[in-house]
Amino acid sequence: MNLTKQSYASARWNHEANQWWVGESITYQWTDSRNRPVSGWMNFDNALLWIKEHDEIKETNQKTV
Repeated sequence: MNLTKQSYASARWNHEANQWWVGESITYQWTDSRNRPVSGWMNFDNALLWIKEHDEIKETNQKTV
């Protein structure tokens, strides 16, 4: 599995502060060895949880075969 990173700049108006918020959004996606997506785009913490759950399910399935 490969972890792919995607980032893009974004801006939005903060009505409470009466100013622009400018920042970078970063998301991650798991891909297989052929670079085909196997997960959706998510933040880094969720990407780590996703691969942990994926590996646990894979390990459980291998034990039952």
